[in-house]
Amino acid sequence: AVDILSLTDFQFYKKNDSLIISNFSTVKDYIGIKSDIDKINIAFYIFSILNQILVENGRNRKIYEVLEKTLDYLNTSNDERKNYLLILFFLNTLIKEEGISLEDNSNMEELQVVVETQRKVEIDDNVKRILQYLFEDNLKVVINDEKYKINYIRKAILVLENYINFHLDTNINAQKILWGALLW
Repeated sequence: AVDILSLTDFQFYKKNDSLIISNFSTVKDYIGIKSDIDKINIAFYIFSILNQILVENGRNRKIYEVLEKTLDYLNTSNDERKNYLLILFFLNTLIKEEGISLEDNSNMEELQVVVETQRKVEIDDNVKRILQYLFEDNLKVVINDEKYKINYIRKAILVLENYINFHLDTNINAQKILWGALLW
């Protein structure tokens, strides 16, 4: 068996119409993620998103590279706030790669899609600024300014999540996976 939270190198050979694994080796084991339940939840949240968005046997090099960099960062990070900003960055990358970017990055109303009442998120000024910096590829401003608290970042995540769910017909749910609504 292969560990889902490892970067693994596989060698295949083709026999008739089938691909058969001939060998595999672990390249990175992400022990920093595996030893922290919050990081595990973030990793599984990201995997659940990819599971819903990517098609089987589909290839998207950009998303793979961003996933690897995301896991590398998460493996060594000890800053919860920055980890949530990492999720925000990841969601924004998916939006761009899936071709559902906002036509006008300054028009936050485009993000307010039709959602169930319990999933609706109020976009206050802090959330709006976080999203504007994100869309301008200037997230460092938010990283360096502690006034953008985790709760604002969580709301921004939910806004992007709702946007993705609406446009790609998915059911991404951070509240369930990341924030304690998941029953074990």
